[in-house]
Amino acid sequence: MILNIRLVVSICIVASMPLLASSFSPAELWAIRAASALTTYFGFITVADRPRGGLLVDPKCLEVKQSTVPGAGLGCYAATTMRKGTPIGTYPGVVVPLTQNLDKLRAYPQCEGYVWRFSDNKFVIDPTNNVGDIEDNCKGGNPSMPLSQLFFSSVLSFVQVPTTLCRINEPPKGRDVNVVTDEDRESRTVTFILERDVYESEELFIDYGLSYDRSMYNGGSSS
Repeated sequence: MILNIRLVVSICIVASMPLLASSFSPAELWAIRAASALTTYFGFITVADRPRGGLLVDPKCLEVKQSTVPGAGLGCYAATTMRKGTPIGTYPGVVVPLTQNLDKLRAYPQCEGYVWRFSDNKFVIDPTNNVGDIEDNCKGGNPSMPLSQLFFSSVLSFVQVPTTLCRINEPPKGRDVNVVTDEDRESRTVTFILERDVYESEELFIDYGLSYDRSMYNGGSSS
């Protein structure tokens, strides 16, 4: 029934287009077309360039502070005891095709330490801001799409996700991981799951994988 109503409305709109066109001057018609195009474009980037991911546990369950890993900057800690198998969140950021992220990686190489590259090398999740730095929240926007970042930083500034999980480091020598990941390439999400029970004040660690660039470990920051 709803589909039929939409079809009737669509037919009425199409049928009335010549009449509508005759009601406006050429300048007004161009203004209407431009407004329609802009509405479509911003509607597209609202969906495509929105920040995704976030925490699946109470934010109070996690704490960000100085890491125990030398030179690693901030780390992520359990603020309470959590049980094995607990999904703590999905990796935050904007999902973009890898090819669209390459210019940003070249201009701001520090963002490489935070960008999650999917195993098929087609898409990445980028949680960094417009100059490749990590903030407490990802605000969305794709630098390769005109006005996208400006739109999210102004009109949609309230649409943000916490970047807490970006602070999880690799373990130092002699320590093991306590967080594993479940990558879903169809939905383009990466879920972080506790591999074992973790206890209050314990730092969370994850394996960054074989392809991760660890050259920054000698004097740089990994998170």
